Amino acid sequence: MKEEIYVLPQGTTVQIGEPGNHGLPLMAALKDYLASILAVDSAYLLWMEQDGKGSYLLVLDCVTDVSQYFATIGKICQEVQAAAPLDIVGLHTAFGKTVVSGRQPFYTRQKQMPQ
Repeated sequence: MKEEIYVLPQGTTVQIGEPGNHGLPLMAALKDYLASILAVDSAYLLWMEQDGKGSYLLVLDCVTDVSQYFATIGKICQEVQAAAPLDIVGLHTAFGKTVVSGRQPFYTRQKQMPQ
C-alpha cells in the first residue's frame, strides 16, 4: 500500500457523495475489521472527487490516532477495491465533521450491556 499523509490547502474544493453499490464489498470487509478495534465507535464510507480524480473517503469516529490503522485498512481496500484509492480522516477533524453531516455511518459499534 502506498501511504501518503497530506493536508489539503485552504480553499481546495472537493465533491463528496455516497459510493453507491460499488462501495458495498468494501463496507462489508471493513465492518469485520472495525469490529475488532475497540477505539472505533463508527465509520462512514463516502466517495470524494478532486480535480477529476475519485477516491473512497473513510471517516472514523475513533478515540485514538486513526493513522495506526492505515496499513491494515489499506490492505483491506486493495483486496476488495484495488482500482480506487482510499483516503482516511478522523471524525474529530473539521473536514470529517463537515462531510458526514446528515449522513448515517455504515458501521456503528454495538454497545455492550453491563452485566
